[in-house]
Amino acid sequence: MTSKVPVDLVPSTGPLSLGAIYRRADLHTRFGGSRFSGIVPSKREPVVLLFHTEEPAQQFYRDGFDSNGVYWYSAEGSSGDMTWTPSNRAVRDQAELGFDLFFFERVQRKDGLWRFAQTFYYFSHKQEQRPDKAANTRSAIVFGLLSVTAAATEIVASVPATGLDALRTAALAIVDPEKLGVQSAIRNVYLRSEAVRRYALARAGGTCEACGYVAPFKDTAGIPFLEVHHIDRLADSGPDRVDRVAAVCPNCHRRCHYSGDRLQYNSALRAKIATVEHLYESQRCHPPI
Repeated sequence: MTSKVPVDLVPSTGPLSLGAIYRRADLHTRFGGSRFSGIVPSKREPVVLLFHTEEPAQQFYRDGFDSNGVYWYSAEGSSGDMTWTPSNRAVRDQAELGFDLFFFERVQRKDGLWRFAQTFYYFSHKQEQRPDKAANTRSAIVFGLLSVTAAATEIVASVPATGLDALRTAALAIVDPEKLGVQSAIRNVYLRSEAVRRYALARAGGTCEACGYVAPFKDTAGIPFLEVHHIDRLADSGPDRVDRVAAVCPNCHRRCHYSGDRLQYNSALRAKIATVEHLYESQRCHPPI
């Protein structure tokens, strides 16, 4: 007698729970998209759903982590050369589009159960010769993805603690694996992610960038407590653009994710941060005499 797999309900709004097991049908009820594709961009929310299975029939894809911690995930297309379909472009352009990449592993074919295993972000891609479903050699696109939850404390520690200019420079750093090498590029990704977070907090100066009120309390180190919100994404982690993150109080953070007016609230916040960043950039380029 087999034990019953515990299934979690897909929340109607807000983030999913890492490690939770969801019915794929329920995921599509919320996010939409094809129920049969491995890469599913949502037209309703800023998310791309990625599905992976260990079933032998699908192992021509050869997905998995390498020794550097990069997860190589095959692009869409089981037969013939892979091309830049809308789904493949959604993964490649994730940062510019402001999408999250939610990665699921099959738990059980019966009832369509999948575990929410990782939140990834696009790092790079490569093209190589691989077999397709019919064992014919074809040109394949393979995405290099980095885990948002990967530990990088020794890297994070080297991010400058203070100074808007220094933090902004680190937050805007370009990551190019071909020029930097894979390990250096990965390091720069984590540096940039932490720099973006610290930059948003420094820019706010202890005042919520949404409601404009002073942080409701101080943490154990005596620092005004604010949370970093990624305006165009569901998950609040991973690198993003400085004009798409905001340091907000816990109440506004929940409002951004769960309120009935969350779309309008995030839209207003996006416009506000864009104005602040435009002013800051103008002052840097044209300092007062």
